[in-house]
Amino acid sequence: MKGYLGFKERSSLMQPSRGKRASKTFRNILYSAAALISIDFASTQAWAVEGGIFGGPIGGTDIRSAYLPPTPGIYAALVGIGGNSPAFLDQNGNFSKTSNPAYFTAIGEGGGLLYVYPFKPLGFTVASSFQLVYAEEWQGLQAGPRHLSGRADGFLDSFGDLFFASRYLGLFGAKPGPNEKLRYGLTFAFGLGAEFPIGEYTFGAFPTTGKNAFIAIPSAAFTYLTGPNVALPGADGTEISTRIFFDAVARNPASGVQSGNIFDIDFAATERYGKLQGGVAGAYAQQPNSDITAAGLQQTPNGNKFSRISVGPVLAYDSEEFKTTFKLKGLFTATATNSYRQVNVILSAAFKLY
Repeated sequence: MKGYLGFKERSSLMQPSRGKRASKTFRNILYSAAALISIDFASTQAWAVEGGIFGGPIGGTDIRSAYLPPTPGIYAALVGIGGNSPAFLDQNGNFSKTSNPAYFTAIGEGGGLLYVYPFKPLGFTVASSFQLVYAEEWQGLQAGPRHLSGRADGFLDSFGDLFFASRYLGLFGAKPGPNEKLRYGLTFAFGLGAEFPIGEYTFGAFPTTGKNAFIAIPSAAFTYLTGPNVALPGADGTEISTRIFFDAVARNPASGVQSGNIFDIDFAATERYGKLQGGVAGAYAQQPNSDITAAGLQQTPNGNKFSRISVGPVLAYDSEEFKTTFKLKGLFTATATNSYRQVNVILSAAFKLY
């Protein structure tokens, strides 16, 4: 990571003139159906090996993942992202040993919109979302006897929740504290999303910013907030949050390759202190079935199966002055197979437009 977050260059987007249009009800609720937190750049690539490609909300989810804003309207999020990797891990999780070391560096910026509908079927708050990110990437990788390297600029494939429905289920043992703005207890959500192959893609090019494959992504989420002082004295509550995705990946029509599906669990364990929320976030992703070649054969070795476990800190601040939730997150690869070992750093801001 080179310390560039992109979003910092656009500080004028976070001035009070925009914040004055925001709803007060959003100061403590993130844009969660499209939680623009930490994009996993390396998994977006449609490299020659085409393994481990998966989609989802831009970078995944972490805190408040089952929440939606309770007030109908249009919400927005802006994000700046940086990712860096000095090495590639092979099918056994070992550093790939070649005369040309693998590397990956990317910066990106973008955002998304979330629309909360003015009706609540069966008590569920329902929303739809759409996200878009433009990225610059530098990448090198050994693919058999060839060393591939280059740069790509362009839009990444776009994720959207066709629908995401959230409902508060009750206290379930939580003892509410004095902060009436917090949603103590259990909230459940589920939805159906998709990643659309709008990113830049040319068959045989390396790297590319798009995968050239449609991905259907059903998901379910849970967020539970305890009462005060459960884990740390003085805290408003301890929050445990997770969102589970299943990525069903379509065949790439240009290469004929069918990438394996991905099972992904995003999670976070954090403490809430007034306007602040912080703790640990992470993601576990596993490809259960093999990649299939254009000839209908399993790719070798080991089906080119992808996996990764990433963890890191997350910190959010609910600004009453700007009526915006700001969030900073870092993710570090703990272990992986057929993937870059990388570091991602992300800054995001979420607010209500209308």
